[in-house]
This record gives sequence, structure tokens and C-alpha cells, in this order.
Amino acid sequence: MAQEIHRVAWTVMESTKEGADSREFWTKIGRSFLNKDGSETVLLDALPVNGKLILRDKKAAAPATEGSATA
Repeated sequence: MAQEIHRVAWTVMESTKEGADSREFWTKIGRSFLNKDGSETVLLDALPVNGKLILRDKKAAAPATEGSATA
């Protein structure tokens, strides 16, 4: 039986522009599954180069500032 995706893993990169043109780019890099004991298993398709990993509920809408999506 396949497990249902519990959360989606994202990384956020800041744009190099400063001021009003500054943006965040959200990139989907993996997903997590809920284990029977309540813990989570995270499967990553990429590693965040800035070390920032954000887990959001699968049902939560993707951020409005999403730049690209993979995984």
C-alpha cells in the first residue's frame, strides 16, 4: 500500500535584487510521509543550498511567490 503524502518540502531563495523588486522564490524539493508512530519520513529530490527547509501541509496552498516547482 502506497503512503499518502503528508507534507511538501520547500526551499526559499531570495532574489538578488534589492528594494521593491526583491522577491522570494519557493521551490518544491520533496515530500514527507506520516509514520504509524507519528514521526515523519522526509524524501528529498534536491538539497537546499542555503540550508533552509520548509515543510507545509499538503493541503495548504502553494505560496503566492512560488518561483519554480520541481519534484
